[in-house]
Amino acid sequence: TNEKRPCALGLLERGLCYSQLGEHARAIADLTEVIKATPKETLLYEKRGGAYLALGKYQEALKDFNTALLRGTESG
Repeated sequence: TNEKRPCALGLLERGLCYSQLGEHARAIADLTEVIKATPKETLLYEKRGGAYLALGKYQEALKDFNTALLRGTESG
C-alpha cells in the first residue's frame, strides 16, 4: 500500500485539539504516536499525562508525569 503516515507535528496538534474537546482517549492515541517519534520531549509526557488524568487513569498519568520530571521538564 502507499499509505502516508501522519507527521508528528500534525498528530501533536490533533491530539491537543482532542484534549480540548474532551476526547481524551483520542488525544492519548495521537500523543503516544508522537512520543514514539520524539521520546525525549518531556512536554509530550505532560500533555498525555493530563489526558490520562482527565480519564481517571491515575497510574498512567503518574507514570507520564514522573517521566517528565525525571527527564527534566521545563514546565512549572
